[in-house]
Amino acid sequence: MGKRAGNPRTGKIVAMSAVFNVTTDYLLKSSEIDDLSVKTEMLEKQQQMMLGREQKQRQVFSCIMYSVVVYLVFFAVCFIERFFFHEFDVLGGQEILFAEFLIATAAVVFICVKKLGKKQE
Repeated sequence: MGKRAGNPRTGKIVAMSAVFNVTTDYLLKSSEIDDLSVKTEMLEKQQQMMLGREQKQRQVFSCIMYSVVVYLVFFAVCFIERFFFHEFDVLGGQEILFAEFLIATAAVVFICVKKLGKKQE
């Protein structure tokens, strides 16, 4: 049997260790600095994900609060119409009430789309 040829990469690693005057272990093993940089990068990505989730939660909360305000204004307008304008029932109160509700709902949808679609930096 002839002489067995080694892995061609092994020869390159040995040659590189001679050129840079370091051991092959130094070339093949990761250093602590490399490990720390990888861990730091992973932690930064996790932090960015957490910040993104928190930002989205704030946007959803503000959308809910704006919705509550719009519907409170709607109910206040309905109360004022009922209390002060007795002709309201004569003029087709149900249709007016429904139209006002649709307007309030459209305002809520518009606000939420603007709020949730906006990218905060």
